[in-house]
Amino acid sequence: MKKYKNLLLTINILIIVICFFAIQCISNVKTINDKNAMLYETHQKCLNNNDYREQYDYYCNSIGDYVEKTDFLDNYEFILSNGISKIAFIMPMFILATSLYYISKYFKNNIIKNELNRISYKQIIKKLFRKSYFSLIFIVPFILLIIYISIISNGIESSYSVFNADSSIASALWTSFYIDNPLLLVIFHVISLLIHFILYINVGLIVVRKYHNYYIAVLLSYITLIGIEAILEFGLNVIICNMILKNNYGEIFNIFNYVFFDNHVSYLAPFLIPFILMLITFIIIFIIYKEKELLVIDCEKSKGEII
Repeated sequence: MKKYKNLLLTINILIIVICFFAIQCISNVKTINDKNAMLYETHQKCLNNNDYREQYDYYCNSIGDYVEKTDFLDNYEFILSNGISKIAFIMPMFILATSLYYISKYFKNNIIKNELNRISYKQIIKKLFRKSYFSLIFIVPFILLIIYISIISNGIESSYSVFNADSSIASALWTSFYIDNPLLLVIFHVISLLIHFILYINVGLIVVRKYHNYYIAVLLSYITLIGIEAILEFGLNVIICNMILKNNYGEIFNIFNYVFFDNHVSYLAPFLIPFILMLITFIIIFIIYKEKELLVIDCEKSKGEII
């Protein structure tokens, strides 16, 4: 158990952060819904009770300006904004920290040399990758929690966003395809999150192939992701799309923008760049892990290193 203390510490921190924002989201949503229910009840009194309307004339005349209507999509956006978006740039670090722990220790301690006497290289690589991608299981409950909170708030319907396109936050954020099909929005959003998170793990697997120290592998992987983001965001988005082409299509190049599932270009746009990058990283992984001898040599070199 002692050798897994770093991994357990990382997981515990992630759970604490998730619980903190989940409790905060539930509290905020409950406050808004309670306020809406109270305003609605008061509004009905103003409409149906003459004595109440005469006694609180000014309040009844102005209450219409304060009635906040929401539906599933607006609550979904609110929870995303006040939940996962607050740790959007930290989440990749947690994913890398949990996914690279076992494989980095495996390479660092040159365990592969002993295991090759018992099982094939292909089986070893499959085991290492399986343990790395297993870290996604810690993220799934977080995603499901967001969906659950959204559904219990107002049900899975989008009538307010459909009929109030000018004022609904959800209408400004998502295309009509998803506003008319909120359940598909949730399903595709989960798929998009998984694609992004697999991409992050793939980058980590590429880095850890050469750098076997756990802390260095996690840090370099995170810096690599930031570097990719900088190139895509500022190079392709700002320079090419915004300055040269004068459009906003470049927002699809933001690989850290997995929270709001922006798709102002089309309903498939959010998948395009992360999916292509995910495929590219899979190809790179296949190439750099293909040679067994080279990996064994690198593991032997790193075994005696202090860092």
